[in-house]
Amino acid sequence: GDWSSDVCSSDLAADAINITTAIFEANSAGTGTLDGGAATDTITVSDTTTGIVDADFRGITTVEALTLNNGANTIGLGALAKAAGILTVTGGAGSGDTFNVTKAFVETATLDIVAGGTGTDSISVTDSGAVDLTATAINDIEALTVAADAGADDVKIPQNLFDSGGGTTAATITLTSAVDGD
Repeated sequence: GDWSSDVCSSDLAADAINITTAIFEANSAGTGTLDGGAATDTITVSDTTTGIVDADFRGITTVEALTLNNGANTIGLGALAKAAGILTVTGGAGSGDTFNVTKAFVETATLDIVAGGTGTDSISVTDSGAVDLTATAINDIEALTVAADAGADDVKIPQNLFDSGGGTTAATITLTSAVDGD
């Protein structure tokens, strides 16, 4: 089944919520709610996903962490994931994860993205404009893509953005934009 029309809540100290991609995605158009309650709660996606988008976080509140399964995951995170309370996103080990995020989500001051695993893990900021990642903890990312617009946008990254904690990490930063004729 799914929880797209159910109400789930907890008042336990901390919850571990294990769900499949299909169940997670079923909530995209649903009216269900999932309230993690007090303490730090984690949703763990139990299979490799390429289909979780921001709309799938509709109705989720006070769940602070999201953990992805091993494999090459692709996930979209924006206003609804931020409203759900997601502050830590942990990718799985494997072929590389892709995090498609909005500026509002990735600029959250206490956000921690840990990619991990082998392969190329990447963050793509999907909306244009100035981006400031200096307050975001991002670990084990090998590629960052920012859609800058034609204006005078700044992309600020922390000094250790591509630091994996050991050895050197090949890093790619891509800025996509229209040509500014000024």
